[in-house]
Amino acid sequence: MSAFAAQYSLPGFAVHGADDVAGANPIISKALGVKISRLRATFLCVALLSVPPISASNAEGNDAHQEEVQEMERVIVTGTLERLRYEEAPSGYSEISSEVIDLRPATTIDELLSELPGADIRRERGGSGVPKIRGLDREHTLVLIDGRRISNTDRLFPHSNFRMGQIPQAAIERIEVVRNPASSVYGADALGGAINIITRAPSDEWAGTLRGRLGSTDQSGGTEQNYSLFSAGPLGDAISGMVTIDVTDVEAIPNRDDEERDSTEAREALSGFASLRFKPGRGSHEGELFFSAVQEERHFNDVMDLDRDLFQYTAGLRHRFSAPDWDTQVDIYRNESSSEELNLKREDYYAEDSFEAKATYYWGPTQETTFAGDARRERYSRDRDGEEDISERSADHRGAVFEHRSYWLNEDWVTTLGLRLDGHSDYSSQSSARLSTVYRFSDHLRIKADYAEGYTAPDLRRSSADYVFTHPPSDGTVVRHGNPELSPEEVQSYSAGIEFEDRQRRAAATWFRNEITNLIEAGPVSGLADPPYDDEIYDRWEYQNISNAVTNGLELEAGYAWRNGHQIRGNYTYLQAFDEDRDVDLQRRPEQKFNLTADVVPWHGAKLNLRYQYTGEQIFGDNELPDYSLFHAAISQDIGERLNVQAGVENIADLQLQELDENFPFEHRGRFYYAAANWEW
Repeated sequence: MSAFAAQYSLPGFAVHGADDVAGANPIISKALGVKISRLRATFLCVALLSVPPISASNAEGNDAHQEEVQEMERVIVTGTLERLRYEEAPSGYSEISSEVIDLRPATTIDELLSELPGADIRRERGGSGVPKIRGLDREHTLVLIDGRRISNTDRLFPHSNFRMGQIPQAAIERIEVVRNPASSVYGADALGGAINIITRAPSDEWAGTLRGRLGSTDQSGGTEQNYSLFSAGPLGDAISGMVTIDVTDVEAIPNRDDEERDSTEAREALSGFASLRFKPGRGSHEGELFFSAVQEERHFNDVMDLDRDLFQYTAGLRHRFSAPDWDTQVDIYRNESSSEELNLKREDYYAEDSFEAKATYYWGPTQETTFAGDARRERYSRDRDGEEDISERSADHRGAVFEHRSYWLNEDWVTTLGLRLDGHSDYSSQSSARLSTVYRFSDHLRIKADYAEGYTAPDLRRSSADYVFTHPPSDGTVVRHGNPELSPEEVQSYSAGIEFEDRQRRAAATWFRNEITNLIEAGPVSGLADPPYDDEIYDRWEYQNISNAVTNGLELEAGYAWRNGHQIRGNYTYLQAFDEDRDVDLQRRPEQKFNLTADVVPWHGAKLNLRYQYTGEQIFGDNELPDYSLFHAAISQDIGERLNVQAGVENIADLQLQELDENFPFEHRGRFYYAAANWEW
């Protein structure tokens, strides 16, 4: 790997060296501090603190953590059943490093994803963000922690970005993003891609970080506090572990034209992650027990007061066995989530139980084959005012996977062939294939091409005949209905790219096209709602399959790093997204996005970070929303070997979207000032 890759980060491809992979670099840390009042938050604290100090190790992330070696190759673990060298990553792979996370005043990962090529963040009511990859919606993006899926509550709980805050950022080593369909590996929910949060690994000695951040806007409201504590290390010759706790308190920001209403929501959150890792004997066996949980309270005053309590936990175990020519891995875990909307006296409940297993055989240095299988059961229900509103529904998922990787021509040419068969209790079987190839012309220049298929079944909420949801948008009240006749969504994806990278320069270009069949979107219909809904008052909407939709575009990346530490990097995305049958553009997909970042080292131990973000025109309803730009600046300073302090301003120009066009369905936070301190031991 080049010296450039070892020292510098590019947008999306946040490249770093072996020490990062081994978990040696610090990540933003924060210290415990904000009060959460609900009973379940108290239970969360007790549950986390009762776990011994243990490691955020993950078998997949820690595959990259080798023993003491002179030189270590950087690997990736997302979108593939077995780890890959960084140079062999498929087209459409991006990464957010710990260095990037360190410089951002982010409390949820959507605030980090917005700077990646091909990625956009869709803002919901209250300003919360959910990811969209290459024009495909949030429900098409699978989020994982250490290769284990997080429940896709974004599509089940209305106006929710719950997945974006389910892991303390102090526990994150890096975030890997695959912008191609990953259904051939993960099955349903990965129609558009996958986001894999890789947690930090413990070192040979106990270490930790403590961080606090305070921030405020120019106007009343918007004050933010964020504190975090991280600690990890060995517990014995064969045991290591980690524990981290993160607390966030964000005030709502009133609407500038009507202070009785909010433009962004208030949010209190307490999250934690803990892991205990065993490696007995000579290390051929490795086990891990893990537990994560998050409690949130949100308040948003718009047309009505919206109060919501959210709770989620994940717990399970992993076992990995390694032999000279083969290895195996087994995961058993449970996700459980609930969302209680206090003002509507409504509570949604969702749970998933998962079993996953895989085995890889290495046919010498140039061939490897992996077989995998998984089974998953999901359950969903809703109560209203203490009574059943949507009766409990369940679905069973089963999958079998084959993946073969070959190295040709002195390992300059790599091909990967994958096939997955999915079974579903409510729908017919589906297959998802993948073919990926990478050819290296030299140490600096390579081309990549991928074909992938994706599939996802309608979720248990939108496919329920009992589901009725009434909400007041700006142009009138809409009643949305579930549709039991929905068909699974499918995609065929094509992409090709070229990359150049040396010690100081990097450039990349990627073309992509997604052809989607049976895309599910809500749209107006007639004669649906039962009384008491009135045709003259309510617009009637139903979830429907759009026969054919296409997203295609181009992603460009470039960067230059000077030897004194200065660097500049940027990316540009051009996107076309349209419904072929109706010949209309798909909603809320910006046609263009551009990100530019400059890092300057003004003096020893300091770093000045300047960022520019451009979002192009997009369609919402019958309106074409205008383009807009955001500017941000931050500076950090090391004080000794253990302390780092930061200060910055987000949205320097104090842009308000609804002042540009009142039809924007969301608002950005106004000018935001913050200061932070990070201490390591």
